[in-house]
Amino acid sequence: MKILWLKPVLPFPPTQGTRRVTLALLDALREEHEITFVTRLLSRDEKQWVPEVARRCHEVIADLTPNRRSPAHRAWYKGLAALSAASGVPPRVFYSVTPAMRRAVRERAGGADLTVLEYWYLSDLASLVPPGRRVLLAHDADCVVFARAKALARTPWQKARADWRLRFEAAAERKAWGRFDTILALTSEDRETIVRGLEGPCVPRVEILPVPIDTTRLAPEPGRREEGLVVFVGTFAADFNVDAAGYLAREVFPLVLREQPSARLLLAGGDAPRAVEALASLPGVEYLGHVDDLPALVSRARAFAVPLRFGGGIRIRILEAMAMGAPIVTSRVGLGEIPLRDGAECLVADGAGETARAIVRLLRDPALGERLGEAARGVSSREFGHDVVVERVRGLFRSLDPRRGRSEEGR
Repeated sequence: MKILWLKPVLPFPPTQGTRRVTLALLDALREEHEITFVTRLLSRDEKQWVPEVARRCHEVIADLTPNRRSPAHRAWYKGLAALSAASGVPPRVFYSVTPAMRRAVRERAGGADLTVLEYWYLSDLASLVPPGRRVLLAHDADCVVFARAKALARTPWQKARADWRLRFEAAAERKAWGRFDTILALTSEDRETIVRGLEGPCVPRVEILPVPIDTTRLAPEPGRREEGLVVFVGTFAADFNVDAAGYLAREVFPLVLREQPSARLLLAGGDAPRAVEALASLPGVEYLGHVDDLPALVSRARAFAVPLRFGGGIRIRILEAMAMGAPIVTSRVGLGEIPLRDGAECLVADGAGETARAIVRLLRDPALGERLGEAARGVSSREFGHDVVVERVRGLFRSLDPRRGRSEEGR
């Protein structure tokens, strides 16, 4: 097939789980399909990474987003965004759909067999795609994430922002779902949420997209786990990671230090706001920023902590930690539908006290951590083996080929 694929951010470097998902999908599909990839560059520096995406595609169209071209452009777009938000259009919709993207869809969607749009806030472009060829890669159901975030909101500003997102963005998301012929979700929970929330005349096919993880590059490095070391990894462009890091450092880790005074907490991830960087002032906490060699860092951890309190989709960092044989401590929200059992392949804990006790167990019992990590690695191989999942991804996309239906009708 000829596939036109749009994503509002360049998926390289692979510093976020959603970027790694996109790259893995392009790698899985490029042998069978001709992919034209359209994206935005958020800075001029990102241009150096375009060849990394281009080698996975037939063609890449990557223009600098208009509001980053000059101070005048930035001011102009801020004014337009304010007017857009006042009319009920979420800012993400306004900023994500650029003139260059709209032009690319107008010019190329008619000649493509499928057009894949990543994230619901590109859905305005679906009207430019011929019927039967419109695919949404949802990643997660934001309305679920917004509801969980609102439940945790404490300050008036947090509550107002969460309420606005639920009222406007969640409503826009549900409306967007109805503009597609097929929606790809990453979990059955998100699939059910989308099916229940569909609005509009179109009733799309909603499928669960397998996530291919390249386990070959994630082999564990045995014998490197450091006494007392707790590691948290996540991109801080995501508000649920900012919340989880603050919760871990401020509420959970002080309880760990009471039992293990020599414990250390390393926070790794890029795009951190000052609030996350400031966590390094707390006892035993260090902020590393972006880490290029993730396996080397994870292999040092006695406890790999993912204490998410809200979020959606599937946690790519847990899938990768499983492949690396890491001793995982996570919340029920963090674990989601990943098939790990509490006490057998990981430790599941909710609440600061319970999470701290789980971390202390791993710090005091290295043999337990090794057993859990090895068992998690086994689950990774069985359930998320690269070759098996890649073939499932290819099979799903073959089933989406609109030419298949036309050929069957002609028999």
